[in-house]
Amino acid sequence: MQDELLLPEEAARLLRVSVGTLRDWRYRNVGPAYIRVGQRPRYDRRDLEAYKASQRQEAQGAESA
Repeated sequence: MQDELLLPEEAARLLRVSVGTLRDWRYRNVGPAYIRVGQRPRYDRRDLEAYKASQRQEAQGAESA
């Protein structure tokens, strides 16, 4: 599979966040990894998938009977 670099608009859609949220994450150095190609950030699809997996939270609640 060839590396796939996504524009911020595409990455935001995949993560279901706004482009502004991605911009804020870059500014605060949080969120998924990105690279700069010229002046624009790009996101590797594999990095976005890894980021989503790292955010997974297990539900805590009552034990099943």
